[in-house]
Amino acid sequence: AALVLHEGSLLYQRAVLRTWASAHAVLTRDGFVHLFGGSSPSSAGPSSPAAAEDLRPDHLLYSVRLAPGAAPSLRCGKTHTIEVASLVSGLLGRVGLGAERAAPVSFRAADAAEAQAWMVALSSATSPGAQPASPGGMGSAREARGAEAAAAQAAA
Repeated sequence: AALVLHEGSLLYQRAVLRTWASAHAVLTRDGFVHLFGGSSPSSAGPSSPAAAEDLRPDHLLYSVRLAPGAAPSLRCGKTHTIEVASLVSGLLGRVGLGAERAAPVSFRAADAAEAQAWMVALSSATSPGAQPASPGGMGSAREARGAEAAAAQAAA
């Protein structure tokens, strides 16, 4: 089974300035959305996200760990904003002493069709029967690419 459920371009909201920036997003079966930045030679402009084949670990901006069982929501209109619940932990949680809590994270899709495709994929990743998210999911996108390449070679 493939580890990558869906991938494509999304806008994410920067933390400090609250402006929107483009990134290449990869949703993995273990319940993470990995956002990659950086531009590649094949990109349209300096702020364009890297093409899928050009993704490298050093282009990882951050990863969002989806809260299992929390359905994503979609606000269609001009922006096609998708909101998901992300599991976060405070300082004590990072050392195993505190509880995790769900915090909202928003993304924007380019159009209604892409927003709907993301909603389907995000819903399957957060459904009660989905594989639980592992705490170390940072390498999942890279591992997914390697696993898919190995499966393709084995099938050939």
